[in-house]
Amino acid sequence: MSAKTGQELKEVLKAASKSVREKAKLTGAPLFYMQNGNRVREDADGRKYALIVDGDGKLLEFSIE
Repeated sequence: MSAKTGQELKEVLKAASKSVREKAKLTGAPLFYMQNGNRVREDADGRKYALIVDGDGKLLEFSIE
């Protein structure tokens, strides 16, 4: 396996991301990722939630678009 250029690596990561999203949707599994510095949970049906841990350690979820 040879080293990838920056553009080749971007293409590989894009394909991997697409594959993971498709498989998660098919199995009904949520995706968790960072977006603009926020933790996000995306359900298989496309609904998104910002995940925040408050000062007491309690997980709070807020619906986002």
